[in-house]
Amino acid sequence: MNQTQKELNNLYRRYMLRARQRDQAAVCAFFRLADPVFHQFACIPYFRSLLGKEETYSIAAETAMEFLLYHPVENTRQDLPRLLKHRIRCDLINLAHKKERRDRMTRQPAVPQDRIDDETEDADESGLLPADPRKEPENLLLQKETVRLVHASLPRLKEQEQDIIRRFYFRNQGVAGIAREMHLSENRVSVEKRRALQHLKAIFNELRLQEP
Repeated sequence: MNQTQKELNNLYRRYMLRARQRDQAAVCAFFRLADPVFHQFACIPYFRSLLGKEETYSIAAETAMEFLLYHPVENTRQDLPRLLKHRIRCDLINLAHKKERRDRMTRQPAVPQDRIDDETEDADESGLLPADPRKEPENLLLQKETVRLVHASLPRLKEQEQDIIRRFYFRNQGVAGIAREMHLSENRVSVEKRRALQHLKAIFNELRLQEP
């Protein structure tokens, strides 16, 4: 690594260590540092055509959050920026291949009705979703700035709230599917989701005030 790469690597490591001590400023700093990487992948035609630009960006950010919190940093010789790019690339390729297989099975997959209902119901309440997601299929996930704030805020939610938010926004699951996999009632999932959104909005405001 040259000097610039070493300095970037050191910043990655510093922010990763601080983020694991619940330093929200470090989480925000890490995502600002990695944001060009997300944009780079979102502009690759292969991913953009299969997954959509917004979804590709969101998947990259989700992978980065897991990398930030769980990738081992004890080995000071590893190139963290390069490893993050590799991890994002692998996740995107896996999801793109799955999308290709689904598309081969059916020309026009239907959007799950419970997903449509959930988004329409919560659009005005949360202020985080498109006004009509059925008319904007590539914008079902959060906008870029909100994605960054969501990832910075997730560690401050309860474990179950984190799980529901991850499934709903980043895995594109509806309430019925989440309830089935988590062995909860649909009503319980809806209540927890609304509660998590309220917590997120409060944290968003706090984080925005902290940013220069």
